[in-house]
Amino acid sequence: MSVTAVFVGMPGSGKTTVGKIVARYLGEPFADTDMLIEKEMGMSIPEIFKKRGEAGFRSLEAEVVARALSERTGVLSLGGGAVLAPSTRHALAGFRVVLIDVERDVLLSRLARSTNDRPLMRGDTAAKLDALLVEREPLYRECATDIVRSDGAAARRVARRVLAVLGHARHTHVEAGSLDAIIGTGLAEEAFVATERATGVVVLHSGEIPASYRAALSGRRTIEHRVGPTLDNAAVEDIRSFLDRHCIARSAAVLAVGDAPMLQLCAFATRGHAGGLRLVAVPTTLEGALDGAWKACHPDREENLPFVPEEILCDLDVLAPDDAGMACALSLGFARSSELLALATRSADHGSGRLARILEIGIAARAQGAHAHQRGEEFFYGHTVSQALRRLRPPADRAESLAAGMLFAAGLAEGLGIAEDGWLAAHKEALRAAGLPEAPFGPTRRELEEAIETRAKLMAPDPKTYRHFNRFLVLSGPAMPRVVNSVDGSALDAGFRAIGL
Repeated sequence: MSVTAVFVGMPGSGKTTVGKIVARYLGEPFADTDMLIEKEMGMSIPEIFKKRGEAGFRSLEAEVVARALSERTGVLSLGGGAVLAPSTRHALAGFRVVLIDVERDVLLSRLARSTNDRPLMRGDTAAKLDALLVEREPLYRECATDIVRSDGAAARRVARRVLAVLGHARHTHVEAGSLDAIIGTGLAEEAFVATERATGVVVLHSGEIPASYRAALSGRRTIEHRVGPTLDNAAVEDIRSFLDRHCIARSAAVLAVGDAPMLQLCAFATRGHAGGLRLVAVPTTLEGALDGAWKACHPDREENLPFVPEEILCDLDVLAPDDAGMACALSLGFARSSELLALATRSADHGSGRLARILEIGIAARAQGAHAHQRGEEFFYGHTVSQALRRLRPPADRAESLAAGMLFAAGLAEGLGIAEDGWLAAHKEALRAAGLPEAPFGPTRRELEEAIETRAKLMAPDPKTYRHFNRFLVLSGPAMPRVVNSVDGSALDAGFRAIGL
């Protein structure tokens, strides 16, 4: 085995941190040439600069880099100025050289906060940085076979970008704002990486923790706490008491394993502790991945706070599809993706590959937020009828009501001439393939129509929308949303016929 990848970049670019994570993913050794130099000389880099000067240090650095490239294996990170030596640039030919490219202002911010003594950055940090950028940037690009942007992102996100570039990505990685979602099988190692910078890990769960996760975290300061058996206010207070009793600091991380209600409760209980703890979600259901992990909810009060965990680990060995989750996936995906309708109707394909792609589409759609907006109001596909049904029957099944909402919207779109004939039939086929019901049970048309009108008035953000007695999000085709207002007559009849009313 030879050196798999060599990292180059400016001081503060995160070469060493990213390199260590990449090496761990690959199961290979890691070395940093600055550390090799310090070990060989028995003194720090600033001391070597003071004793030998920059020219003496560069000569020594070139020798150490040459030996490392010829003798070592795994992942190697070079000092920021190593590429200044022509011999080093020549020696790098034939290796996979990854430049971690970071914006100047991000570098300046990191260097200003750093406690490392960098001899070439003493004094006016901004001026010194600008001079180094002019000198070194062309040399980095001359040597690099691959350039990976950092954009100030967390090291683990940059490491996953590197793995993708190198062709070593094992799992699907979805970047959604500040959130990273990982989709695949055997994600225990991802749990270790996600919590790597934490001083400790609190594992909250409502059942068994997979043995692989426990093993992956074995080298960490880890404590476990079982939540429940009922998810109520007592469970919230129990979690908070547990965190206080064990003096959990803000620098710790929470790994929450469970279904949608469990993840929502954990987020609510931990967000107020020590100013808010970082949470990594390991959903055990599809609904947990697409809905539960995105909210912080009190189980006994109507407190629904926006929440985004640091990471969602969608481990297909742990996560199981469920009706509510599949309905949520279709609602999200129909409005955002041109692919999901066809994917959902492949009833013969229920393998992990299909589920992984549905998750990927759903999470990307969820991260984009509302499907459409009108005068400050947000619209989600199928939710107008779904929420009206649940208002009529509070314990109503979420999958059933959301499926009805999508069918209603499809029928409405056909009735208005917005969608072509066959749009409703395509919805029914997709719902059938997903095992979802095609019609709600219970309310009369009059009851549902009144509930929709009541909701339209309650949700109206201003007088111009208050005059509308209904407002719906419809699709003229996959990923083609639009809002329609005050629908009546035969078009409204078509919507109600779509759900058997």
